[in-house]
Parts: sequence; structure tokens; C-alpha cells
Amino acid sequence: MSKKKNGQNKKTPSKSQNGNTSANNNAPSTPKDKGEEKKSVPPVTTSTFKPQTSSSWKPIWILISVSGIVAMVAVVYVNEDIRNFIGSSAARYLPEHLAEVVLPSKITVSHSPGPVHDNGEEPFNDLDSEESIYHKVDKHPTPQPASEEPESIFPPVSRDTIQQTAEDLENKEDQSPVRLKEIKIESKFEDLHKSDEIQTESLSLEPMIIEARSVNLVDTPEEKDVQVNPPTESRTSADFESAPKSEQKEEIRSESGRGSAEFVEQTNRETKEQDVSKAEKTSESLGEKEVEGTQGEEKKKKPRWKDYEKYSITSKADYKISKKLDTADTFFEKGQLDEAQKHYESILAKYPDSPRAMYGKAETLNKLAELRQSNPVLEESIETMSRVLQLPDTPDELFIAAGRKLADRQQFRGWGGKAVGTWKQIIQRFPDRLEFQNQLGVSYLMIGQNEKARNAFKTVLEKSPSDGFAQVHLGFIIKTGDNNPQAAIPLLRAGIESGAPGTIDGRFFFHLGDALQRTNQSDEAYRIYSLGAEKGLFLSTYQRSLYNSEGLTGRPWWKPEQTGYAHYLKLLEDNWQTIREEGLSQLDPKTGAFIPEEENLREKGDWKQFTLYQRGRKNENNCAKVPKTCALLDRIPDATSCKRGQIKFSVMHPGVHVWPHCGPTNCRIRAHLGLVVPPGPKIRVTNETREWLEGKFIIFDDSFEHEVWHDGKDLRLVLIIDFWHPELTEQQRRNLSPI
Repeated sequence: MSKKKNGQNKKTPSKSQNGNTSANNNAPSTPKDKGEEKKSVPPVTTSTFKPQTSSSWKPIWILISVSGIVAMVAVVYVNEDIRNFIGSSAARYLPEHLAEVVLPSKITVSHSPGPVHDNGEEPFNDLDSEESIYHKVDKHPTPQPASEEPESIFPPVSRDTIQQTAEDLENKEDQSPVRLKEIKIESKFEDLHKSDEIQTESLSLEPMIIEARSVNLVDTPEEKDVQVNPPTESRTSADFESAPKSEQKEEIRSESGRGSAEFVEQTNRETKEQDVSKAEKTSESLGEKEVEGTQGEEKKKKPRWKDYEKYSITSKADYKISKKLDTADTFFEKGQLDEAQKHYESILAKYPDSPRAMYGKAETLNKLAELRQSNPVLEESIETMSRVLQLPDTPDELFIAAGRKLADRQQFRGWGGKAVGTWKQIIQRFPDRLEFQNQLGVSYLMIGQNEKARNAFKTVLEKSPSDGFAQVHLGFIIKTGDNNPQAAIPLLRAGIESGAPGTIDGRFFFHLGDALQRTNQSDEAYRIYSLGAEKGLFLSTYQRSLYNSEGLTGRPWWKPEQTGYAHYLKLLEDNWQTIREEGLSQLDPKTGAFIPEEENLREKGDWKQFTLYQRGRKNENNCAKVPKTCALLDRIPDATSCKRGQIKFSVMHPGVHVWPHCGPTNCRIRAHLGLVVPPGPKIRVTNETREWLEGKFIIFDDSFEHEVWHDGKDLRLVLIIDFWHPELTEQQRRNLSPI
């Protein structure tokens, strides 16, 4: 307060009427009446009123006012209803300095489970709000002087109660979280002294922040029937008094901040449906305790092995190092093979029995073998892959994947017998999986052990007579091995019609159609061929080769100038008699040069061949018997290097009929040089039939259907030369596998 106030002399202190000097000029004074601004008012300390002895009416008014206030307080604490009304509504109508005197507290909050009835039972918590509450609690309240006043209707704040409630929240891990909205609760505790001194002290509550993760509230049927509407500002005391007593109590509780009882009961209600997150204690310093979490964040669930996306190929031990394995897999998938190999090897150095790391290393080596065209690297890949099958805890799916890959790579390497062993190992682990028994049968076929393959497929059909895969393969064996097309047709047809995986294959359509042709069912045969072409298994109905390169020109008949090899063709035509003499010299059976055709293409007759080059390799022994012919051929690299072709003499005696058939690939064109050509023999390619001429070439694409007859009386001798298809590049020629 300034020294110059209320007209007082700033040089000398004023004296009261009783002759006492007032407190120093810095002492605070009581609030002034608005109507008496120019008259001095005796100063009042923060703890006492000191009435003046003057006859002035102001001290008397103050004394009367204080007496009235004391009387009001006594009445309030005698009548419970009035006390409740005062505690909730009067604070809005009384001046602030009087409200602080009249009210025992603005809001008294209990962090106990809730308001307690006289009988000790907790009332039903009718909280209908989704508010979060940040409870401010004083852990070390200021000691207060003893009071003779009646206790408040709300129990005082208890530190033990608050801490127990917080601990209860922490232990409810299996209950749902609650969204808490902040409301600040402050309490002031006033004591009325026996003397006419009025002293007010505030109890500051230190904050404890409780945050919980949020979920939507789900009301129970009972809760939907109970709704509490907090009183609005427009509601008067008359409205309150006219309301039922139960509603008055509800309004008092609502007006007083709803209290911690509603918070606890709301928590109990919501945790019936949801999981509650654990409150995390993050700091405790100087008597302050803070439990923090993140609102709206879902509870972090501990990852589970079975939820892992690569669970089916990951053992429990590998799951513990799944991040390292995933990193290595990422390098592999991106084609960074050297980096992937380093990561897999690093894992195996520490975890030598890791199935996934072993498999990943094997796959990486296989890719490197392809890029480097390296058999040693391929063999290392095969060895590494075989170790995956030997590890004790390889998951089933990984075991199967590794086994399939291993058998495939072994077969590719030419180790067909080892591939058979791999499938046996897989069957030993999965004896009831018929698809593995089928693959064993295929492996036997690949190494020419048809009888063992037959037994494998029969074993499957005994257990599953309608197994389409076993049907088409058994039909294939009967047709090609037993040369019994009639018996093969039902099996091939049933297998194809089943549509089972592995049955829609050009080989089975090819042999079903061929079997139909050989049993005089040509119309049905061409229906099958056309169906195969529609499915993309054949290039066309007539061009039914199975090992093809895309984009190559396909025509049944070729002219020398179309081939690009006209100069080579002329070289041989100019020396056709020399070639004929050497060929005829080997017809004597004593030489053993000519051997019967081995592809089961003849319906009847005697057809033999004498091979000089095959799959791009020269037969030195046979070429030594016809040196002049081979010398000429060595000057034609486009023929001698053809890995998908042959160079051979072909002799056909009268009466031969060669079934309609197609060559295996469109990567070659075939030229026949006539050496001995009597009347009668002829050849059909698609729909056009031609005859040979001595010393001249006929050129055709043998991937198209062709058929041969010899209705003459003498043998027919020709030189057959396969050239690379002229449209193949040098790179393509190098990369194509031999046939």
C-alpha cells in the first residue's frame, strides 16, 4: 500500500481514536467500502480484525458482520442440506473474501474409492462423462491446527489412499485403459479460531499426474439407465430446494467436481470390456511422484514367433536372430549377392546350426554359380543345401524348399542318382505326402530307370487312384517304354482332364495325340494338338516342338538362300559323290557302323543311322571311318557346333513307314542331301509331300510334323545335317542347352 492513501498525511503516522499509533505505513489494510473512499479505515492484519473504540458506526458494522458470518457458519454445519448447498452453489453468489470464510473448502477431493454412505457401502458410480482426471495431491500437507468444526461430508485427502489407488491402476494390466481429461482440483482448508481472529491458510496440493491409454467407453445396460445432469448456472436455490433429496445429493457431487469416486468407478466400469495399460513410473524427486504414459497409443504387444511373417521357415532359435537374417535376405533379394554371402557367413560363424542362414547361403551360391557359369560354385551350393536337410531343427517348410531345390540342382549338375537320394530323404520325413513319391518317380525317369519309376507311380495310384500326376506319368511310361499306345491313352487322358498340377504339360498332350494317331484316331489327335496350341504348349497345331526359342521364323520348307548357308550347302553338293562312297562303305553289317533308329518312330521297316556329330560333339571313332566326309563337315561350324542337332547317314529300306512326328526344338533347320534315291520314298512336312534327288538338298524345319514312307524296291541313303537356326545369335547359341 502506498504511503499517500485515503487522504492521510504522508509525513506523520495517523493515530487511532484510542491513541494508539497504527502499524507502519507498509502494513496492509482491509478492503475499503466503495462508498467511503475518503475516510480512513482501521488497518486489519492478515490474521485478526481489531475493532476501533470510536463511536463511529463502521466498527460496529464490522463486528455485526463478523458475528453474522459466525452464526451462518454454525447454522451451516448444523443443517446438512444447507451445508451441502453452500458447498456447491453459494460460492458463486458470495463475494470472494466472504466465501472463503463461509465455505469449509471450495472442493474437497477424496482419492478413496468413492463417497461412503453411513452404512459403509460405496454408492453406485453414476459418472457419465468420458473426462480424464489429473489428480493433484499433496503428499506432504501442511499441518493444520485442530478444529472443533464438524467434519466435511467428503473425507479428507489421504496420501496412503492415493498411493494405493495409483498402485491398483498399475496392477490392472489385464484391464482396459481409460481416457483421462485434466481437471485441476485445489482445496483450501480454513480453520475458525475461538477468538474473533479469522485466519485462512491454503493447502497446496502437489501434483501427481496419472496418464492412461485411451479406449472408447462401453456402457453396461445398468449404466444406460442412470444419467446425471450437472446443474447449470441458471439453476436457482429455489430449484434446488424443490428437487428430490437424492437429486440434491447428486447435484452436490457433480458440482464439486464429481470427485475421485467417479473416476475410480468409471475405471472399474470400463475395465470390464478392455485391457488396462500399466502406468509407468518415470520420475520421483523431492516428494513429487510422476507416472507418465502416452495418450492414444496402443499398448505395445511383445512380438510373437508365430506372428512373424517368415514363421513357417524360421526355427525358434532363428527367430531370436531374425533381424540379422532379414538383413541378409534383403541383400539377396536386391541382387547384392556378395554382401548377402558375407552376412550369411557371419551369422553361420556364430550360429553354425542356423537353418535359414545355411539355406540363404546355398541360394546365394547358386545364383553366383549361374552368373559366373561355374560348376565348382554350383557344387558348393549343392553341398551347402544338403546340410540344411541334416540340421536338427530345420522347419518343415524350409526342409521341403531346400529338398526341392537340392534335387533340382543335383539333376541339373547331372547327378540324377543323388537327386533320387534326396527325394528318398524327403519321403522318409513325410511318408504320407504323395507328391514327394511322384517326384521320386520323375527322378527315376530322368536317369532312365523306368521300372522303378513305374513302381513309384503305381504306389501313388494304389493310395489315390485319381491322382492325375501319377496317371499321366504312368501313361507316358506305358506309351514310350512299353510301346503300348492303346493302354496309355486312358491314363494320359484322365490325367490331363484332372487338371492337377504338372499335368498340363506339352509332353503329355504330345504323347496323347501321338498315341491317338498310332491307333488311327487322327481327328481326335489333332483336336488334342489344337487344344495344346490354345494353351500355349505348342507353337501351332503342326509345330509341336517342346524346347523352343521365342521369335524365330517358323516355316515348314526352306530354300537354300533363305538359310544363309547356301555356300556350305553348295560345298557339300559339289562333293556329294565322295560323301556317298564313304557312306556306302559302312553299310556292310560287319563294320557295325549303322545301328537301328532308337526313338521308336517306326511303325514298320528297317531304318538305321550312322552318327558323325551329336550335340555339337564330334564322334572321332565314326569320323575315322569316313574321313573325307568329316573333313568337309569340319569346314561348316554352323553345323558341327549345333548342340541341338546331329549329322548322320540315314539308310531306309523298302517298306518303312515313319509315324508322323516332330523334332524337339525350333532352334535348328534340317537339310537332307540325297545320296542314293530310288523311286518310291517320299516325305511329308505338314501338308506338303516331296521326294529326294541325288546330289541335291531338301531343307525343312523338323519341328513341324513330318512323316516318311518308302514304297520303293531299293534302299534310300541320305546325309542328314542340322544347322543352327539362322536367326539365333552367337550368345543364344552358347547359352542353349544340348539336345
